[in-house]
Amino acid sequence: MLVQASGLFLNKSELVELTGVSIGRRGLSREELQCAWLRSVGIAFWVNARGAPVVTRSAIEGRKAEAASIKPVWVPRVISS
Repeated sequence: MLVQASGLFLNKSELVELTGVSIGRRGLSREELQCAWLRSVGIAFWVNARGAPVVTRSAIEGRKAEAASIKPVWVPRVISS
């Protein structure tokens, strides 16, 4: 059965499935082991305030992340001339 993924970030169960790490061991937490595995395979992620890895779906699916549209900054003519 194919389940449609939703949301910008992977959830906890998806991270467990991706990394293969569901519990901590050898004095390290599950989150620390997941971060170590993600680093070892080169998957981009952030660590949130709780120490858990945050992975975007685009990092896994191979899509380019949509660039945030940057508005040009207004500069007075006196400075720009």
